[in-house]
Amino acid sequence: MFKNLIKWVAKLGFGVAFIAYITSMIVYPLYVGGWGNLQSTLYTWQSLNVGILAFSSTVILFYVSTISSRDKELQNLKACRAMLVLALSNLSEFLEQSVDLLLKMNQHGDGRYYIGNMELKDFKDFPILESYNLDLIKECIKFAKKDDAAHLASLLTFFQIFKARYKFFFSTVSFHDYDYKITKVYRDAGELKAVIDATFGYARLWRDNIETVDRDLIVTAHKNLNIPEHVTIELLGTIN
Repeated sequence: MFKNLIKWVAKLGFGVAFIAYITSMIVYPLYVGGWGNLQSTLYTWQSLNVGILAFSSTVILFYVSTISSRDKELQNLKACRAMLVLALSNLSEFLEQSVDLLLKMNQHGDGRYYIGNMELKDFKDFPILESYNLDLIKECIKFAKKDDAAHLASLLTFFQIFKARYKFFFSTVSFHDYDYKITKVYRDAGELKAVIDATFGYARLWRDNIETVDRDLIVTAHKNLNIPEHVTIELLGTIN
């Protein structure tokens, strides 16, 4: 707000100075003494006029350069947002596959954990997200508006949290804290999915700004990931 006020004051000051210059250098001399007086005034103040013209040219060039730079940034942002759809789709698929493994996980009577029919310690087929997807998101942060950039940055943060918690869960799973740990992974997955879903409209150029993540969006994310309802209720309370 303060920055906009400074811009407004600067524009007002420039406008007042321009009107004063035109009035004193052209309008008044022409009104008082006609064409001859105008020529005499311009000749007398030619050094000032040259300086004013040079300054005006600089201002115009700066303005044109600024507009051109903004247009280029907008083009880069649109290009990034178009590619962002791909990154979000891949990230969403990675998340769904990751949660699917949690849903397939079970404990046999021997006390060992399995994913499907394969013992956890022998399971290697974990989902992989290619790094270029995260690079696309980082590129969009460079050109996005402040609030949108903050949202995209939080998306990366949520992803890193989920990835770390997910890896830790599978490497340390045990009977005594199984429910506690898997609930935390489900929570992180739901929050990440909600942030991803909130970004899709922006990436598809349907919205000018990224949608705000609220409780309803998180509940929907839980449903889309097939997270057990009792876990959702435990984390978010009663759901419709």
